[in-house]
Amino acid sequence: MDLNRLSPYVRVAMYSTLKPRNHIRQRVIYDYELIYCSGGASDIRIDGVTYCVKEGDAVLLRPGVPHEFIGTDAAFCQPHVHFDAVYDEYSTKRRVSFRDLSDMTAAEREMIQADTLFPDRIPPVFVPRDAEIFRKSFYKVIDIFQLKEANCAVRYKAEMLRLLDAIFRQFNCYGVELRQEESVIAAVKEYIDSNCDRVISLDGLSEQFYINKYTLMRNFTERYGVTVIAYYNEKRLERAKKLLNSEASVSAVSEELGFADIYTFSRFFKNATGYAPSEHRKTAFETK
Repeated sequence: MDLNRLSPYVRVAMYSTLKPRNHIRQRVIYDYELIYCSGGASDIRIDGVTYCVKEGDAVLLRPGVPHEFIGTDAAFCQPHVHFDAVYDEYSTKRRVSFRDLSDMTAAEREMIQADTLFPDRIPPVFVPRDAEIFRKSFYKVIDIFQLKEANCAVRYKAEMLRLLDAIFRQFNCYGVELRQEESVIAAVKEYIDSNCDRVISLDGLSEQFYINKYTLMRNFTERYGVTVIAYYNEKRLERAKKLLNSEASVSAVSEELGFADIYTFSRFFKNATGYAPSEHRKTAFETK
């Protein structure tokens, strides 16, 4: 797939639950449908193969591939997103299809989008590698779509790209080996080194690098001998000293590093060094 053309267009994004024994007869859809089973179970027959989908599973239904839902004794909680991988001239015209290929007209068949999302790599049913991050991003797409705000398309598109990237990396769709946890930890360190003047949190790093927060904490400490937050604070302190050694005021340094106010910055600096930032600045200028 030419990833430069990847531009998700979300058609439907909603929370939904199918009743026990609910049956959706065989159909073919024009677009992709990504489902996350948040509870219950269902049998789904996809291209002649039956999958028992249970809580925690993700399902990727592809355009032009026949499938049907065969309900079990349990309800099937199935929040889902219908989307085009590439925005094209049919994107605003396509609707969610409940018809089999044999029931479609020639014009309707032309609406079926080309299947470009690595069909040889991503299985129809899978367990997301990091369920917490996947679920959070998936639900965010639905919530953004349903708000219908002016910037809705930009926001859900960005979140869909994050979601697809997680899937692509899980199934090695980029043609390179997946980064091992060790290289992810190195990438986190590099990010902190380059962005210590930003407000960074463990939850944010976990989400950005698709790694469990507690795994990140443990592996970072094991590799570098210091916790993630302690290392981040060290880099922020180095940056603060460098700025204070210049002609920047304490207030300007506080703002540059994203502290809530000058008092929070002063407390951070004094706890780390034993003296106030104003004292450091004064000493720096006296020794010049």
